Amino acid sequence: MELGPQSSKDHLISESLRIHMQNCESYVSSKLSHFDKYIVWRYTIGSSSINTFLITGNLSDNTVYWTYLFFQYWDNTVKKFSDLNNSDFYDYDLPDDFGIFFPYFKDPKSYLISINKENISKQIIELYISNLQRIILGSPEVLGDGFDLYKVSSIYPELPETNQNFKMSSIKQLPFNSTTFSKEFNFAPFISPNNNSILFVIHIPKNSKVLYVPDLYHAYTFEHEFILPKDCLFEIYDYDVAQLNYIDPKTININLLQEKNNISMGSVYGLNESLPCYNNICKIETKNFNILECNYINP
Repeated sequence: MELGPQSSKDHLISESLRIHMQNCESYVSSKLSHFDKYIVWRYTIGSSSINTFLITGNLSDNTVYWTYLFFQYWDNTVKKFSDLNNSDFYDYDLPDDFGIFFPYFKDPKSYLISINKENISKQIIELYISNLQRIILGSPEVLGDGFDLYKVSSIYPELPETNQNFKMSSIKQLPFNSTTFSKEFNFAPFISPNNNSILFVIHIPKNSKVLYVPDLYHAYTFEHEFILPKDCLFEIYDYDVAQLNYIDPKTININLLQEKNNISMGSVYGLNESLPCYNNICKIETKNFNILECNYINP
């Protein structure tokens, strides 16, 4: 098995994967409200505060800023779409559970001077989690034979550290999982500097609930991302060592597609297709990597 950037690329995908991607694109574009689409997009631009809370039960140091940006990016998005309609009236279109925070969506900086920032953050994080989970579990079921997804993770206590102490096990996933369908994805930014990382090959069987994020609603379209719901299970059945190809992320030519102070829902960063690496040729490095193969089980 060889994963990561390849010198000769093969972009073939299975029929089951192709159909599920199409079904998810239809679901997100036609079945979700504008705010639900924003919930999905907001996860793609930054999710560490969400998953830290799910894993530890505590707010991270960055959560206040995450919450401020949650208000700010929606304000930017609403104004952008209102401007397209030549309207001076900004309809914030908030669902009922978020409606009590309307003053902060309309004036995000007022949140930063609130004396209840941490309490507001906790409420927003909890609402955000329940809504994203609802959106994922409401997505179309996987049809056909299913498909494989991939992700890199630091080793955590429930995982085997070597194949010597490996045994089959089911591990509950407390956070949402960001995964990709691309075997050629550059996993380097997600590899731990001390090499204590695991690459999961996750088999997604028929009837699974996993959400493919369409390009239109992703901040990093080249990630080809699927979001897995919290509390799902990884049923680990094999431990292997294989080669992982990667490219030093410092050499990759990423374009900023929106002004930093006025980011709204849509693509924020893009890979420069004509010059993907600064030195013209992307240097592919290879090393042995620990691989855990597992079956996905719905929560």
